[in-house]
Amino acid sequence: MRTKICFIYPWATLGGVERVLINRAKAFAASSLNIEMSVYFLHDSGGLKGFRATIEKEGLNDYCKVVNEMAGDYDFIIPIDSEEGIQIALKSASRILLECHTSYKENRNYLRKINPRCEAIIVPSEEFKSEITAELDKNIKRIHVLNNFIPWDLDLKNDDKSFSLPNWTGVPILYLGRIDELKNYRELLKAMQIAQKKQPNKFLPIFCGPVSHNIKIIQDLKNADLFGHSLYLPAVPFGSVTPLLKAVANKNGIFVSPSKAESFGLSAAEAISCGLPPLLSNIKPHIRLVKPHEKAFTYVLGDPKSLVDQLNWLVDNYNTSVSLTKELRSNFSSANFIKEWEKLILSLDNK
Repeated sequence: MRTKICFIYPWATLGGVERVLINRAKAFAASSLNIEMSVYFLHDSGGLKGFRATIEKEGLNDYCKVVNEMAGDYDFIIPIDSEEGIQIALKSASRILLECHTSYKENRNYLRKINPRCEAIIVPSEEFKSEITAELDKNIKRIHVLNNFIPWDLDLKNDDKSFSLPNWTGVPILYLGRIDELKNYRELLKAMQIAQKKQPNKFLPIFCGPVSHNIKIIQDLKNADLFGHSLYLPAVPFGSVTPLLKAVANKNGIFVSPSKAESFGLSAAEAISCGLPPLLSNIKPHIRLVKPHEKAFTYVLGDPKSLVDQLNWLVDNYNTSVSLTKELRSNFSSANFIKEWEKLILSLDNK
């Protein structure tokens, strides 16, 4: 018998949660589990067309459907970071699980008043579980870790063409994600400003992602004297993330995340899975992604000079960096996700 699951998410964007859902659909499709996913976006924030197109391109129409209303007999309904989604789920007779991915504390206040019908909270990493547990205190319910993953073990079968990038003279340094204060893009700006003064044009910083409403990225590049020595790219479609990462890897580039907080660090895991060496702020979720090589792949958060120093080390030891990166990707496979999913469902049925 097929298990039917509906995920509810507030906004269809080009963000990490949407990529997680596509990855899960791919993993379920390739597994022996008989699972059908539905995804209900409460609002289209510009990503719905791309999400549908990716489902079509990946041949997942039999495993993942985008629905416009909660019309169906689902075994599980799983609202993700959505209080409105919880209220919708409570109108059904389905079992309800909650999923929390947001690293913005103000956006997870809903966890403090959970309806008893919600059987568990799912989070994407052990470190995030610890953070959520400390916040909820006595209000805590059952929290399960369902680690994010990258289906690189499935994508090995595909021969996706990478982007063709220009023959830049500088080493490409890729920032991929929302450009806002929590993701801490200004720290990379400061680091690149330091590097540009000491080593002109050694690095080519590339900022790629949606810009928060209060951020003026072009003016920030000008203020840092990086305009003309850097690139800004808007958010890329779902299917273009991996080709972009591979293209930067082919140019002997480096992925950088100076983030102040992460629930998992999906973009960093995607970079690692593509063989692109990462340099990450030394927050706990980042350290977990690169253990036991955190000395090579992390820098001290709040210290842009540390960021520059470690970038120079990675460039000077690039072949070693690539070898260490390839060691890490086994932690993010779809096979690991399927095992964790089965463990989650078993634990719920045996509670």
